[in-house]
Amino acid sequence: RGRRAETRASVSWSSRWIASEAADTRCMGVKKNFDSVIDLTTWMVDSENPQSSHDAVQMVDNRVMAPPPRWRRKAPALVDARVLQIIEGNYAGLAEAFEAMDANMDGKISLRELRAGLAAIDPSIEFTDRVLIGILAIADDDGSGGIDVEEFLAHFGPHAVTKREIRDGLSNMGRTADGKGSAYLSLAISSSKLHDIVAVQPFQQLQFLDLSNNVLEDLSPLGSLPYLLELDVSANRLKTILSFTAPIRLRKANCSKNEIATMNDISAHRFLEHLDLSGNQISRIQGVSRNRVLRTLILDNNQILEISGLADVPIQHLSMRCNELSAINGRAPLSEEEEGLLALLHSSYEELEDAFVAMDVNADGMLDRKEILATVKILQADAPHTGGNPAEHWESVRRTVDTVIARLDPQGNGSVPRRHFLSVFRRATPAESDSTNDPGISLLTGLRYVDLSLNPISTLAGLNALTALRFIGMAGTGISSLEELDHLKPLSLLENLDLSGCSVCDPSSSLRKAGCFRLRAIKRLQAPLAQCKLVQLNGHLVAAEEIVAANNFFDKDHLQYMDVRRHDAQDIPPSLFR
Repeated sequence: RGRRAETRASVSWSSRWIASEAADTRCMGVKKNFDSVIDLTTWMVDSENPQSSHDAVQMVDNRVMAPPPRWRRKAPALVDARVLQIIEGNYAGLAEAFEAMDANMDGKISLRELRAGLAAIDPSIEFTDRVLIGILAIADDDGSGGIDVEEFLAHFGPHAVTKREIRDGLSNMGRTADGKGSAYLSLAISSSKLHDIVAVQPFQQLQFLDLSNNVLEDLSPLGSLPYLLELDVSANRLKTILSFTAPIRLRKANCSKNEIATMNDISAHRFLEHLDLSGNQISRIQGVSRNRVLRTLILDNNQILEISGLADVPIQHLSMRCNELSAINGRAPLSEEEEGLLALLHSSYEELEDAFVAMDVNADGMLDRKEILATVKILQADAPHTGGNPAEHWESVRRTVDTVIARLDPQGNGSVPRRHFLSVFRRATPAESDSTNDPGISLLTGLRYVDLSLNPISTLAGLNALTALRFIGMAGTGISSLEELDHLKPLSLLENLDLSGCSVCDPSSSLRKAGCFRLRAIKRLQAPLAQCKLVQLNGHLVAAEEIVAANNFFDKDHLQYMDVRRHDAQDIPPSLFR
């Protein structure tokens, strides 16, 4: 009886394993008709031939109870840079290099052929056996002891995507678009030096595609993927945005860290909801005015002078960190000091790029006060100041330079980056005709999140009409006065405000000079003076003690009235102040 129970348990376990294997087989898209368990087991264990159901169950038991295989340790992903330089410098293409190094023409490069091939190309560079064995271990993906053509293409330079790379990158098995079959829905091939993706075209059921960190310049083959939903082509060499036949419903696209200078029209992608163009060289927003469902637009780290071209776009999330914005709406006019410095530079330099190179004495890409003053003195030496006190004249020049640096360096680092220096003088050029009447950000009434940090913006004017805002990021800008917070009073849904790094909330040099920024800001933005409901200020939660302390701070009958015996840089509840 005990033996029969043990046999039944074994058969039950084996049957469950067979059923699970069969389910996995169906999920892999294999369509076979099995008349019996014997046929199924014969297909799964093709090296054996069971003669009965008992033999089939026994084979499955042996396979289940077998020890797990000893997997080969994954090798590093990068080949020695010297080898790549030798191959790229001596051959027109990787295929030619492979044929030259495959001496016996067996379709694989052995260790001996690799050593001989590299020595024949450049005998002056010697590679130790340890280095060559390491290169072979990296490139020999299948452990065959040699590098075949696909492995060579994948590891030794830019190449077209191979079948092996596609096979290894496929994942996420699911239903096809028509619901009648199964197919892989995701493909990820990143950091593989791909320059051609034509081989991806047959996989028409793909919905999620990751081709980031390659060397792609053309995305036209993606026009054969009609069901694509999400696309990541960041860190490539693209010069245009989504230039391929539009899929039926592309929702999310990441084109960051490419070489895009001009935004082309992408209205064909009419279901696009999320677009990331950060880290490019874009100077003007255009091409998205007819994308009626675009909700998220990320344009960080570009060269944009003003917010325009978004009047009819229902954007809810807008991020434009680290650009060249001088105002929230339009462009801020040049100050008298900036105009005077611009005229002085134009009198001696044809291009401002040349002026910056001449002024940047230490070639660090930044201009400090000494460098700008030295240039101004040299340029004014040809036309010396006449009349008045020379000392007063140079003191006026120093004040002018300090004013310009303050405008160009909102973070107060004491130096002006190249991009900010050139952006101010780019503002002096007249705006294009179609952007002069652009309403800018004022019509984006559905905007909930806006981040304009690290821009040379000195005012919050223009945000008061965006009543749906919940987050405002202005960190590292030129906001220097608490009065600027008055522009935010009508924003009844505002919960998160970030002004960290702005001079308005700089720490004071002593307690006597403390400005108590947090208490003053909270008082200005809460009822009854305003309609905001701040939850976070400068990245820290607004505590209940702070709200009470803010009211007491302005209450003449309270002991804490105008009590500045606390460091205004402390982002902690007042109960912890000393």
